[in-house]
Amino acid sequence: YTVFSANGNGVAGAMLLPEALRSEGVASCWTGYIHADDTDRAVQNVVQGGGTVRRPPWDLPGVGRIAVVADPQGAVFMLMTPVGEDRP
Repeated sequence: YTVFSANGNGVAGAMLLPEALRSEGVASCWTGYIHADDTDRAVQNVVQGGGTVRRPPWDLPGVGRIAVVADPQGAVFMLMTPVGEDRP
């Protein structure tokens, strides 16, 4: 995983698509993260609004709590409650 920075702050990242995801039909893409004060609650709000959960919340040590969701039309995005000093 490579982190891209602007003015000393991590603003984006890139990685090779794991074989496990490719075998499930996931295509290469750019996916945005949306800050959430509480990832689990934000996922509930997405579902209540008609969206779907693509990957339930999980903790990425030293990074934050992350989930992959989709809006009712199928647009995928990620929710994240970051940890540490680089929260903004």
